[in-house]
Amino acid sequence: MKKFEVELSITQTFTTKVIIEGDFQDKNDPAIEEIAKHTADNMDHNAWNYIDTEFEINNVTLLPDFKIFAVGDDRPEYIVAKTKEEAIADHMSRIDEDYYGDEGPNVEEIPLEAKGMFETKAGYREMTFAEFLAKDFKYTGPRLICWSE
Repeated sequence: MKKFEVELSITQTFTTKVIIEGDFQDKNDPAIEEIAKHTADNMDHNAWNYIDTEFEINNVTLLPDFKIFAVGDDRPEYIVAKTKEEAIADHMSRIDEDYYGDEGPNVEEIPLEAKGMFETKAGYREMTFAEFLAKDFKYTGPRLICWSE
C-alpha cells in the first residue's frame, strides 16, 4: 500500500446580507463593497448561509515507505527501515551483541531533508538524505546506507 501527501486548496462559498449606511455616490461606489465585506466579516459567521465547498489539488507527493535512523553511539550507522526496531536489528547484525550492554544503541530518526556530507564519485558533497538516496530509491527492507566517520 502506498502513502501520498496531498496538498489541497479548499474554498467554501457562503451568502449573507448586510445593511450598511454611508454617503455613497451611487450603488456602484467602491466604498460600498469595502464596507459590506468588513461588516460581513465582523458578523457571526454562523449566520452566513453555506452554499458549497470546493477542493482543488495543488500537489501530490509519494511518501516513502521507510524512515532513516541513526543507530549507534560515537559513529552512528544510517539505516533505512520501517521501524526503529528494524533499524536496531539490522545494526546489531553487524555488532557484537554485548557491545552496548543492557542499554542498547542510541537511535534517532533523521528527516529526509537533513543535510550531511556524502561521498560521491567526485569527492565529498553536502546534500540532503533525499538527494543522496535519489528519486529512484526502492525500499526492499532494512539496510545500512552510510555511516559517520
